[in-house]
Amino acid sequence: LQARGGRVGGLIGDNNGGFVSDSLSEATVQVSGNVHAGGFAGYNRAGGTLYNVKARGSVTHSGESGNGHFGGLVGANEAIIAKSAAYGRVQVSSGSAFSVGGVAGYNGGVIDQTAASGHVSGGHHSAVGGLVGYNNGRLTNTEANGNVSGRDRGDVGGLVGVNRGTIHQAVSRGTVRGEYKSRIGGLVGRNLVTAEIQGGTAQGNISGGLHTTMGGLVGVNEGLIHQSHARNSVNYWWGQWLLQTRGAVVGRNTGTVW
Repeated sequence: LQARGGRVGGLIGDNNGGFVSDSLSEATVQVSGNVHAGGFAGYNRAGGTLYNVKARGSVTHSGESGNGHFGGLVGANEAIIAKSAAYGRVQVSSGSAFSVGGVAGYNGGVIDQTAASGHVSGGHHSAVGGLVGYNNGRLTNTEANGNVSGRDRGDVGGLVGVNRGTIHQAVSRGTVRGEYKSRIGGLVGRNLVTAEIQGGTAQGNISGGLHTTMGGLVGVNEGLIHQSHARNSVNYWWGQWLLQTRGAVVGRNTGTVW
């Protein structure tokens, strides 16, 4: 499936309030331009539900221009996703200002009991996460398995790139890497002032380039972290360590950790 712009999904382009269950998409989705793209649905609007659905395949964006949300299951979610899974690669090879995730690029709704398995990579200035790129909703009982990487000045996390919502009971596995001036975390790249993480575990190792801020659990924390653990290592390259900020749990903290 190839498209330029719009809302593009392996099975559904735009789920506008519908209930979809027990379905499988096996598609290769290739897009460019301004687009919301997902392996199963491009956009899951408010009032919609995806229950026990799966996507197997890949989602890729090519070209320097454009912006949008890209996910292994949905591009953008503003409704409910439950007991679902995405398997496959999500890749934005160039461009900037994208949200890229193993399940959803952007989440403004609820994602529950859902997992992602596959490598996720994003472009410059992007929010990149193993499960969700930018979370402005609620994640419960979720997991991400796969390596995550981002380009310069991004927010890169094993589970979530940028968290503005809540994360309860989550685990991420797989290596996480960011480049120049990125915020990098084993679970979350950047946890904003209004955000909360409770019961999170990060197991994949972390590495970054020059002037990066890295934490085993969270790169930069401005919100709340409670009963969460980093079971990994934060690596550095010889010659760069003086130009990095690193912490075993949090790289830079202005919030609350307890």
